[in-house]
Parts: sequence; C-alpha cells; structure tokens
Amino acid sequence: MSQTTAEIDLDDAFLILAAHYRRWTLYAMLSRDVGRLDELVPLIGLLSEAAGGERIDETRITIQLQQIHLPKLADAGLIEYDHRSGDITPAKKADELREQLAIVERWEEPTVRAEILRFTDAD
Repeated sequence: MSQTTAEIDLDDAFLILAAHYRRWTLYAMLSRDVGRLDELVPLIGLLSEAAGGERIDETRITIQLQQIHLPKLADAGLIEYDHRSGDITPAKKADELREQLAIVERWEEPTVRAEILRFTDAD
C-alpha cells in the first residue's frame, strides 16, 4: 500500500476506509490536526462500543493500532506516527481523503457519529 506518487490510488483509498479503526483515526486526526495514541485509544474504544455494543480492552486496541492500522496509514502517507512518543499527525496527503471521509461518515451508525462529533468538538 506504499505510495510513490502524490495521489492516493482508488483501491488503496477503499482499503484504508474499509477498516473502521483507520477510518476513525482519520476522522479524529483530520479534525484536530494532531493527536496522541493515548487520546485515540479511548476514542476507538467508545466508537467500538457504540458500533457493536461490546467493550473492547484498551490494550487490544493499542496493539491493533500500533501493529496494524497506524503503520498502514503511515505507509500510505496519510499520517506521521512517532511510535516512541505516541504522536500522530495527519500528513498533507490526508487532505485528499477529506471529501470521501465526509461522505463515509454519514453512513456511520448514529451513535458512532455522535461520539466522533463529541471528540472533534473537544478541541
């Protein structure tokens, strides 16, 4: 999924947006411009609970973000992630997905959308 061109390939964009942890990370990062893993993990937990009704252990969420989702977003050139500090910053390339994310967000469960709005308005 690594990108060598300036634009995101359509298939890669759909793969990125298909995973809810990556999609939710992008919602949070594009609305706040900067974030930290320790802020993102509880948000992902709330969104997971809102989407499916089940509480997911934060350690499990952290591991999945660190080992799967944040590296994929970084490889796609959408975020910069410092695994030592936990800082997550959207890259300029992430703006290419802003319009698609706005459309996709409308399809999220209403409870998920409410949690996203609460988080993004907190800044």
